[in-house]
Amino acid sequence: MKNIIIYFLFLGYFCASAQDNPWIIGYGGGPVNPNGVALHFSSDSINIQGQYRKMGQLEGAIAISDTLKNLLFYTNGIAICNRNHDTLPHGNDMPLDYSVSDWEGGGYPVPNSMCILPAPDNSSKYYLLHPYFKLDTIIGNLYAMRHYFSVIDMNMDNGLGDVALKNQVFQSDTTSVGSMSAVQHANGRDWWIVVNKFTSNIYYTYLLDPSGFSSGIIQVAGQPILEEWDSFGPSIFTPDGTKFIHGALNYGIRVFDFDRCTGLLSPNATFIPFKPSLGGIAVSPNSQVLYRTTFDSLFQYDLTASDVAASKQCVAVSDGFMIGSYTANFYNPGLAPNGKIYIGSFNGMALLHVIDKPNLLGSACNVIQHGVLLPMPNATVPTPPNYHLGVLSGSACDTITSYQSAVNREQVKVYPNPAKDMLYIEMPPTIQQATFGLHDITGKELLRQEIGDKATILVGKLPKGLYFYEISTHNQSQYGKVLIE
Repeated sequence: MKNIIIYFLFLGYFCASAQDNPWIIGYGGGPVNPNGVALHFSSDSINIQGQYRKMGQLEGAIAISDTLKNLLFYTNGIAICNRNHDTLPHGNDMPLDYSVSDWEGGGYPVPNSMCILPAPDNSSKYYLLHPYFKLDTIIGNLYAMRHYFSVIDMNMDNGLGDVALKNQVFQSDTTSVGSMSAVQHANGRDWWIVVNKFTSNIYYTYLLDPSGFSSGIIQVAGQPILEEWDSFGPSIFTPDGTKFIHGALNYGIRVFDFDRCTGLLSPNATFIPFKPSLGGIAVSPNSQVLYRTTFDSLFQYDLTASDVAASKQCVAVSDGFMIGSYTANFYNPGLAPNGKIYIGSFNGMALLHVIDKPNLLGSACNVIQHGVLLPMPNATVPTPPNYHLGVLSGSACDTITSYQSAVNREQVKVYPNPAKDMLYIEMPPTIQQATFGLHDITGKELLRQEIGDKATILVGKLPKGLYFYEISTHNQSQYGKVLIE
């Protein structure tokens, strides 16, 4: 029998995501019961769970779970709540230029505006990155005057978590609303955060490592932004971390190459022009297909094409479905842990549209309009970073051995490899319980089960081929691959 050392392997957003599962969405506040909803994702289905909570989640909704998909905390930008839906003891008084009373029912009115990152040096701490919004009433434009971080420590308040450090400025220039996005450093431990300076093609890149935030890299990159509204729009990284994509409301999309070692954007960007429209962007699990929404249409671009802009296809036009007097238009999309893309409706409808197979081009991507019905109104969906991107093996900066996991790589045994009928797992003596998951090469989850310090997995009925596995404890995950013969 041959011992297999488990190593971090990029499996894509769709294969190992747990910390972004479930999604906490929906708003209603007041007397409506339930007044919130949690979406628990598996490979082929969604478990829609109504929630009784005080806080609504409008467009800035963000949450994080542990690696076993247990909710830790969530926020709407005005308050932070624990898994019991109670406000953290010091979870109020988030900075906001808006009148809090105007938005306390749902929180920040802007998608892609916040981010939660696990602390690079402490598995019980998390960084919440959040902006201070300013509304210019003269020109009617919205921008972020600065960005803060707050640290949530899950060891506080008897394991329910509390804010250990609050409203600390890490970025002090005026930036475009929704342009902040984060990706793991190639060392698998630290984080890069990129944000666009308001009305410019200047980008700030900050490194979050065990010592805190760096002073920032300043780059002039891509096409100039000509008007104030041109900079209003979302930014995302592709799931594999190789591209940073900035979408502007009135101008177009800029697709940059990104170096996870240095934090540098490519000087030039692939430019995708379009007519002024309000919407959002999302990328397929294989990082090859870009989607853009407008109120009435859904467009697709092939990021591997020699001319990305020319690869544009319209894959859906709104079918006019209505609830009451409101039309179920398209709004902000997000890639879910099950590898599908879900799209909210700007009109705050109790539904989500679905891109069922986002890796496929053309009509094969299978857009299902109003494919998920919700028990309450909802405007948008979360857009968290890829928490499981891990080490970029073979890069110049992969020397840090990622996280100090409860699963010791040198002591875990997964054998035989190749396997035929059975796969055996032996954990170190310090680990009595974990979760084992197995996925095929498309990212589809084939099984998930709780295991003890020793386990036998039956694989004899699986087709021959390469599979990816995941072993999770309460605070970390490890990944590997196995060949079934």
